[in-house]
Amino acid sequence: MNRHSYVFACLIAVALSANAATPVSVAARQQSSPQDWYQLYTSAKDDIKKQAWAEAERKLQQAKKSGPAQGPRTLVRGGLIVPFSADYYLGEAYLGQGRLKEAIAAFDAAGKQNLNAKTGEFARLGEQRASAVTRLTDEVIRTAQADVTKGDFGAARTKAQEAGTLGGNAAGVASLLASIQTAEDRAKAAAAVPAPTPTPPTSTQTPPPPTQTESPVIPKGTPPTGTAATGTLGSGAKTEYQPPGAATGTKPSAINPTNPGVNAALERQRAQANALVEVTAMRQFFSGDYTAAINTLSSLTSPRALYYKACSRAGLALLSGDRDATTLTLARQEYRSAVASNSNFSRDEPYISPRVLQLLQTQE
Repeated sequence: MNRHSYVFACLIAVALSANAATPVSVAARQQSSPQDWYQLYTSAKDDIKKQAWAEAERKLQQAKKSGPAQGPRTLVRGGLIVPFSADYYLGEAYLGQGRLKEAIAAFDAAGKQNLNAKTGEFARLGEQRASAVTRLTDEVIRTAQADVTKGDFGAARTKAQEAGTLGGNAAGVASLLASIQTAEDRAKAAAAVPAPTPTPPTSTQTPPPPTQTESPVIPKGTPPTGTAATGTLGSGAKTEYQPPGAATGTKPSAINPTNPGVNAALERQRAQANALVEVTAMRQFFSGDYTAAINTLSSLTSPRALYYKACSRAGLALLSGDRDATTLTLARQEYRSAVASNSNFSRDEPYISPRVLQLLQTQE
């Protein structure tokens, strides 16, 4: 083979190699095409309509990773501009799977992307986030109630604070706080009640009959002597027995014994009844019916009652604009008395309006 033939053969080999590699290169270019993210995105939205949450999540994560920045105007191809928010649809996928904290985080991320949340496909952004927050709040409240049942009041209060921060169910949080306080009071009362003193067994032995004695001989014509509690002996009137000490008005100790156990039980019942009244007033307060809360608590002077009466008076003053000096003085006195008597009320402050607290804490 001469030199020209050798060079020609080499050129043919190079050309054949290039042609063989061309389909692989095209496939590789197609596989890594920047348009793939959009196909994943649209396919994931179809999966969400079918409630195929896990499959939609997988595709959205890939689209988010390989696609452009999310926003209201994203260039796809040929001048096509579309809104793109994988985070919004991830929030829906998480919500469908009950992963509420992740759903809230995804909706929050979508809320920062300048999307049109009034009309179009993202119009339910606020509604979906609110649904996730409410469901998560209720879930936290349920677990806190389980802690109360177990007697773990510290964990219950921590979860109550978490639920209050979420803000999905203010009335539920108020009811939870009241149930925690009631359970704590019951536990303290139970610990303070002394153990009952065992009663000695009553003797069943029959006492011996009285000794018969001869009646004294009374001469004829002599009137009978001696008196009973009612009537004169021998007059035919019935006599009424009175215990020793009746003549002087002194009651024997055996008739009305002192029973600390009974007294403690009555105190517990009274405390439970007052706690139910306080729960009703707290629900009225957190629903904004301050006047009803004040009326409900009017007869109570417990620290919690004073606390919510003070907050209700301050709330009325802020709503009406009528900041009567006498009313505010009373409200501030109630607030200071409640806080000074029981440190637990400082834990309720995250659920009270800062404006109400500022009005109560202002020095006169």
